[in-house]
Amino acid sequence: MAHTHVLISWLQPPYLVAAQNFPSVRYPTPFTDLPPNPNPLKPYIPTNGTLSAQGTAQYYGMQSTPYQYQWNLSIQREVMTNTVATVAYSGAAGIHLWAQRDFNSPRPCVKSPSEVAGWVPYLLQSTTGCFYNGAPTFSNAQGAPNQRVNTLYSQLPMVDALGHSTYHAGQASLNRRFSRGLQTQLSYTFSKSIDNNSGAYPFDGSNSVTLDSFNASAERGLSNFSRKHNFRLSWLYQFPSAFRGPAGALLNGWEFTGIYSYLSGYPEDILSPQGRQYATSGIGNIGAARPNVVAGCDPNAGAKTIARWFNPNCFQIAPLGTQGNSGRNSIIGPNLWSMDNSLNKDFRVPQISEQFKIQFRAEFFNSLNHPTFRNPFATLYVNCTNATCPADPRAGRLLATNSQPRQVQFGLKFLF
Repeated sequence: MAHTHVLISWLQPPYLVAAQNFPSVRYPTPFTDLPPNPNPLKPYIPTNGTLSAQGTAQYYGMQSTPYQYQWNLSIQREVMTNTVATVAYSGAAGIHLWAQRDFNSPRPCVKSPSEVAGWVPYLLQSTTGCFYNGAPTFSNAQGAPNQRVNTLYSQLPMVDALGHSTYHAGQASLNRRFSRGLQTQLSYTFSKSIDNNSGAYPFDGSNSVTLDSFNASAERGLSNFSRKHNFRLSWLYQFPSAFRGPAGALLNGWEFTGIYSYLSGYPEDILSPQGRQYATSGIGNIGAARPNVVAGCDPNAGAKTIARWFNPNCFQIAPLGTQGNSGRNSIIGPNLWSMDNSLNKDFRVPQISEQFKIQFRAEFFNSLNHPTFRNPFATLYVNCTNATCPADPRAGRLLATNSQPRQVQFGLKFLF
């Protein structure tokens, strides 16, 4: 039976929420199988190896404060009348960022101590007889986690200052101020963001736990939000007043505006099923793993279609208990591009007053009716057991869009 101890609210030290799984409940007098409480004046929480944090706790022993460096260089010049060009470089580095890891991870079973870093607690296969499956193995042959670092407790996912990020970008822009009926702005950014964790909590865009709690550098890869290309073009054009009389009242003074956007796809992480590294009931991706990469096979190579955006045959399920060797965020999703436009004109009505105007607006969203797809289906396997892991036929396919079809709306605005 799981008995939950709620010790007040989240993120307020030193409180957290934890659960203790008791081995049995005796009827009709529950909890009589617990050992005597050595101090009746204090709450008694048995430590029989099943106490675990429920949700993301925070490690209050952190001695490092997160901080960031930023640097940039820009050159600006007027290249023609009313037009300014800018070329810039921008960079940033985040140090000691918050990221989650399991402070009480299972110990890996190894054949040789050289397979892990010197400070990592391990189980040696030759002396303990632990289950070794070709690489450091974190579970037994049935998928249950190995002996944990501290045997008194279960999983303890907590936030630690182990994150690091870098960002580099080349930027260019061209800005024409309004002149002779035309205003334009063009901007382009070529960038790359790399980190070992893109967020510690659900509300900052991530809830992932470092898959290898002993090696955060193994998570180094493209940031979840990294976009290689970012292009924007906007304009406002005022048609010249070329007509007189009633025709001029109808045809003069129209304004045409537009915004064109192009954005590279964002990365997608390929994970093996939950519990492939070791069975768990934890939060986020605790116990998950990544597949192995087939040597010489690039999952992003070849023509990209709706039916197959990446090649799922470039991955193989990692042996039970191991972490796999594919990198984090190794798949890049579809690009996004769209254009919005508007056409508007002010009609003066002097019969009412000199200030009274009626503004007509026609607005077109996604005017080219171009679909933008979500990232491909990234679950490679379905209905996995310890012995088998069948491939999911949906893997690599684009199954949904995240854009709306063309929308047109008309409006009238009264100005006075």
